[in-house]
Formats: sequence, structure tokens, C-alpha cells
Amino acid sequence: MTTFFHFLQRELYQSENVDATSKTLLMQNDVNELIVIDQYESAIRRRVNFTGHEILLFNVESIFFQKEDIKLEVQVKMLEGNHYERTFYILPSPGEEK
Repeated sequence: MTTFFHFLQRELYQSENVDATSKTLLMQNDVNELIVIDQYESAIRRRVNFTGHEILLFNVESIFFQKEDIKLEVQVKMLEGNHYERTFYILPSPGEEK
């Protein structure tokens, strides 16, 4: 799980724009690609511009995202019952007011 959260942290750091619904994380990177992190069956996947996918995490029952201002909360519940939570702080993009 630590690797998954480190991966998310790196994606967020490299993103210029971040948005989230309860089930989907959307990030726009510096080359204007849309990165989507969401659940697909019992896996968490990453897609670029809604094409293909790479699996980031297996055996997931649910994932939940909540973004408020510069804070992003991520909750993951695994099929075996373990719960994981992490809060990330999103840095402003270059040129964006702090």
C-alpha cells in the first residue's frame, strides 16, 4: 500500500491541475495529458487520456477521493477488510497564486 500512496504523491506533484469525484481522481500534467485514477472491478487503474490502463493495486473493495482546496483525502478498503487512508496536500502550479 505504501508504494501505491508514493505513486499517487508523485503523480500529484507532477500535476498542474487536480480534481476529484468520490470515485475518480483527475490530474492534468505539464504536457496536457489527462491522468485518471479510478476503480475497475477489484483493481485501481491509471489511464492517460482515457486510453488503455495500467493496474496500480489489486484486491480492492472500494476507493474514495475527496478534494477540498489544497487537500486530497484518499481512502482504500481492501477485499480482506483492511482500510487505508492518506491525506495529500496539493502544491499550487507555477504562476498560480498561493
